[in-house]
Amino acid sequence: MTERRVDWMILGLDVAGLLVVPVVVSLLHFTATESFLASLTHYADATTLQGLFGHWAVHHSTAHLVGNVMGYGLVAGAAYGLAWLVKERWWFRLSGLTILVVVPPSTALASDLVFGWLLPGFSYAARGASAVVAAMLGLLYVLFLGFLQREFDRRVAISVGGNVLIGTLVGLLWVVGDPPWTTVIGILGAGVAVLLFDVGSRIRSDQERQRPAGRIHRVEASLLLTTAVFTVLLASAIALVPANPFAGPAISNVYAHATGFGMGITVGGWGHRYWTARSWF
Repeated sequence: MTERRVDWMILGLDVAGLLVVPVVVSLLHFTATESFLASLTHYADATTLQGLFGHWAVHHSTAHLVGNVMGYGLVAGAAYGLAWLVKERWWFRLSGLTILVVVPPSTALASDLVFGWLLPGFSYAARGASAVVAAMLGLLYVLFLGFLQREFDRRVAISVGGNVLIGTLVGLLWVVGDPPWTTVIGILGAGVAVLLFDVGSRIRSDQERQRPAGRIHRVEASLLLTTAVFTVLLASAIALVPANPFAGPAISNVYAHATGFGMGITVGGWGHRYWTARSWF
């Protein structure tokens, strides 16, 4: 097996592209006038075109900015590393650009429609790139599923990917849930244990049938990657959900984050199906 060479120029351009988002939002926050930042804010009761497409680039406070920049750096960096590993950097670039253009207005409009229907009169101002961070998290999840399918098969990708997502939700419930949720957590935990046992038996069966030594190495690498992706997913989910997600305007943020995550998965899956020579789905 030949060693894979690194194209440092392409790598440098990709890193520079990833840095555009944190650099732009930081410059706007510290140098733009308050009136200009207000014009880029999306108001639920006064929708403007620049607010729909630009609210991701402005933030309520410096702490809000730092949190989103750190979250974006963690998630986008992990997603790019995985895209490099599976040789899908071109698809990653197209998906990232699509997320920046499509996710902010889509999540804002979806929030307006949902809260206008469920809570008439509910007003909020949307600022921040957290929906974009959540969408990049969805893209990372799609990359993770693609890696598992490439290394093993679709059945393993579905089983392990499903368990990682369930485990993330269980951890999130543990942090923000009330005591009655402990029963739900116990049930989900038992289900996760059963599914993980099933996945383990399937992987063991695979490695016994095909190149045992090589399969064992790939299983070990996949377990390490699974642990890393789960940690990133859980940490990001906890960071994106406040201690009380139903208090005041925080509920609109939680909905935007969930919508962003779903759109990241959609953009990633659709893009890999139509922008590449082969599909994972």
